[in-house]
Amino acid sequence: FPPKMLTFDEFAENIVLKSNNFKKIPGIEANHIIYGLIKRIDPDLLKGKDFLEFMFWAGEIYSFINQLDIEDIGLKSLNNVEMSASIGYEIPSEINEILKNIGRIREEFHKIMDERKIYSRGYMYLLASRQIDKAEFNEYEDILFCGFFYLQKTEREIIKNIYSKRKASLIFQGDSDSWPILK
Repeated sequence: FPPKMLTFDEFAENIVLKSNNFKKIPGIEANHIIYGLIKRIDPDLLKGKDFLEFMFWAGEIYSFINQLDIEDIGLKSLNNVEMSASIGYEIPSEINEILKNIGRIREEFHKIMDERKIYSRGYMYLLASRQIDKAEFNEYEDILFCGFFYLQKTEREIIKNIYSKRKASLIFQGDSDSWPILK
């Protein structure tokens, strides 16, 4: 019998589903939630635009929040970004304005996802990395992690935890002379 093979997304989803009954959030729904949050938190950012006109920016903000979550960027780091944005990075003013409130937008977005039992890819990784200590993997004899060259912070936490429990083997491909990162 072949082993059960999962992408890391599927593996993280399994970790989250062991303790929570969540569903994936459709991108358009996430964008609409973010639009609503910005409308409430900082309506000046919208400049009178309706959802359809702001949807591109909502998608970019959603993508940015996903990256913050998957790298488990803490509130302290975000506060530094917000402080720097308030003095004005040399970037378009719209982005500076969004950065001023990104921590609050993210926090409110997480609350809404928790209430509705939906998650984004980044939030799923964040939840999985926070729940990994309690997760049991009795259904697996050994978990093989392979094919990685760059791991996000949440992925590193998950793999490190499972490896420390002696439930995982790490398989690297290539030699460290050609791929110094493997050292």
